[in-house]
Amino acid sequence: MKKLLSPLVITVGLIAGPVATANHIDFLSDAGFSLSADEADPTPSMNISSGASGNIIGAEREVSLWADVGGYTAELGVPAGPGAVGPNTAVILNVTPNDTTSFGTMRLIYNGQGNAGLGGLDFDTMWDSLDVNFDSISGGQLDLRLSVSDTNGNTGMAAMGALGSAGTYSFPFTHSEFVNAGVNFSSVESITFDFETIDPGVGFGIAGITREAIPEPSSTLLLGLSMIGLIARRRR
Repeated sequence: MKKLLSPLVITVGLIAGPVATANHIDFLSDAGFSLSADEADPTPSMNISSGASGNIIGAEREVSLWADVGGYTAELGVPAGPGAVGPNTAVILNVTPNDTTSFGTMRLIYNGQGNAGLGGLDFDTMWDSLDVNFDSISGGQLDLRLSVSDTNGNTGMAAMGALGSAGTYSFPFTHSEFVNAGVNFSSVESITFDFETIDPGVGFGIAGITREAIPEPSSTLLLGLSMIGLIARRRR
């Protein structure tokens, strides 16, 4: 007589899932403003906005806008003063040309209150990149440049050219321009973004600027024993 023992199958496995950590550079939920620039006035239009440090890194945002041809308007339509900490997807920094021939540039500077610097903030321990989230890019393409300076005076500038569609664009800390310049992301002093239109009449909207971590596996261990195809025969 034969007895067949059913195989016992217990799986040992590793379940991996992405874990991402994000933190602000500018959630754009503090300190509304409206700037207008025209080629007839070569002096950039400027706004210095203060807000909650949880929304604007260093608690201050410097915005400059100028037009090489035609005119541009940059508008962040939120009430001035501290807002809720965290991303606000309903708030967009819109940059609009006044006609289809306009060329212009907007600069965002984050270097602390009164240009005091960011005090050597450590980006490197928790994050791997600086990301810009465009809600829209219309009418053509633009160039995006990022300059980062550390407390030792090292400055690196990385660029992305011919951006033509909405989405998130990332500058990794390992970009060759930052590495070659010796930028220490463990001791960041200032950050500057330049948005320069390269086609006439380009408009764009920015939904937020963040620091991001590259997803890494998180592990859940399922303890067990695998015994597959075990067949025991017992004879009488």
